[in-house]
Amino acid sequence: MDIPKNLELTGLWFLPDTPEKKYLGVLKYNPFEKTHTFTLYGIVFAIGERISCINGETTDGRKVSLFDSSVINWTSGGSNALSAHTDFSFLNLLIGDSFFSSKDEVKFQYLSFRCSNLAEWLGILPFQPILQPKRKGFLFEKKQPITLFSDEKVCIQLQFLMNYNFSSYEGMMKYCPTIVIKAKSNKTIPYWGEENSLSYYKQVVDSFLDLVIGRKAFSYNLIGIVRNRKRFSLNVLQHTGKRKTYLDVKESKIYNIGNLEHEWFEHLHVDRVFLPFSSIKESIEPFFASFIRQYKSFDYILHDWKIIKNLSSFTNHSLPTLLYNLEGLHESLFPKYRPTGTKRKSNIPFSLRLHDIFLKRLKGLFPFITEEQFEVIIDDLVLIRKQDAHAKKRQPFSWGYLFNLILLVEFAIYFLILKQTYQLESNFLNRSASGWDDLQKDIPSLLNERMKSLQ
Repeated sequence: MDIPKNLELTGLWFLPDTPEKKYLGVLKYNPFEKTHTFTLYGIVFAIGERISCINGETTDGRKVSLFDSSVINWTSGGSNALSAHTDFSFLNLLIGDSFFSSKDEVKFQYLSFRCSNLAEWLGILPFQPILQPKRKGFLFEKKQPITLFSDEKVCIQLQFLMNYNFSSYEGMMKYCPTIVIKAKSNKTIPYWGEENSLSYYKQVVDSFLDLVIGRKAFSYNLIGIVRNRKRFSLNVLQHTGKRKTYLDVKESKIYNIGNLEHEWFEHLHVDRVFLPFSSIKESIEPFFASFIRQYKSFDYILHDWKIIKNLSSFTNHSLPTLLYNLEGLHESLFPKYRPTGTKRKSNIPFSLRLHDIFLKRLKGLFPFITEEQFEVIIDDLVLIRKQDAHAKKRQPFSWGYLFNLILLVEFAIYFLILKQTYQLESNFLNRSASGWDDLQKDIPSLLNERMKSLQ
């Protein structure tokens, strides 16, 4: 996959209100070290001052728009005008064929992007070996786009592309499954916005892939596209006789500044994917439509779930956070278990929620845990949540037991979301998925030890 690379861009920059005043500037973007800085020479701003938009044209002719910049440092003095400069941090960066004077202007007809581990989730191998005499190599089998979602506003598709790179001494082909969000009726859609924006649809796709893949699916190589029909100039028509219009394509590559980890780009074996595409491909459209329809009821819970799921090491604080999320998810998905009043006594007991989750909603999904053992687990989870809420002394559970409780609650959140959106039965999880083997192997013996300690 094409991992995001460092950028260092030099050019002349200006503020949208005063385009005639241009300043030398250098932009540095390092996605993995989380250092994104922009230095503007010949001008000074106050520390903490915020600039909504700064535009620039680089030495190689690309147009750049920086959004949400904040002054982090400045220097003034000396005889050289360039000795005065201001250093900025920034949140969003667009590079392409157009300038934008505000975030409201950023609208596209198409948004395309790739995701880490998308190819592993799909499990589609478009290369077919050529087994013919005197011919060796591979044949690329073109795949038709797969529609994930379509309504009156947008269409979201998985497209299967090939990138070719040939030189006089070597050739390279890359398989690039790509997600494309297309506006209907050739309209444009704002990139930013709470809902009905390209960034919102992208967030839903990201969260969906996080869930089915079982780890962070980081989106990268974001490109916004606008295609307009333009007329050829009269002199071109006279000399070439070409058609009166041509397709003018403008692209902007979008960089969302944030934390980026190398682990998100590590290859995942297809056997470790939580819910492989092959098991849901026949009903992928209704599945995703149900997911996007209910997304707002569990988006914040799924956000915490995927952060904890991608931690390289678990902490004692992970389990209480997961328990609060499990409670919020249960309340959101099942109105019967929502408090009916504002007083504390109207709250639904946490133990009642856990009984409904493990012994009713998810019954049969954990065949290696008996109902008697679940009673012990429920009592322990209630105690852990109570101790965290009231800052009491912690019960000295073994780390192995706590770790398996973390896995169990993670899977409970995962199962509840999938069952509510897809109505899957007990055999839908890939039994070799990360964490499931550990849970199935270790928790029965740990529970037996725990039950002996309670006697």
